Amino acid sequence: MAAGERFEEHALSGGEQAPKEASVGQALIDTLSEYSVEGGPSTMGAASDRAVLIDLVLVLIAGLEQQIANLGAENAALSADLEKREEALKRLRELTLGQPEA
Repeated sequence: MAAGERFEEHALSGGEQAPKEASVGQALIDTLSEYSVEGGPSTMGAASDRAVLIDLVLVLIAGLEQQIANLGAENAALSADLEKREEALKRLRELTLGQPEA
């Protein structure tokens, strides 16, 4: 039984939170389906739904870690640029006003 079908069954189980949980689960499946599993679709047929889901979550986590690293590098570059601009503005004020800034 596919994970999507299990979420549908869960939504109909009658629990108060069940529809919301099923919706979130289905959204996770949709998001994870954008990422490929090692070995492609043939591997997915042989593996259990749970193993495929775990593999997809790990791929998603690796992608997010890479995005975090990229954003960290971009942030460092922007911080250095901002510091240079602030120094340039400070020198410009000193030249314009004729006195050092406090």
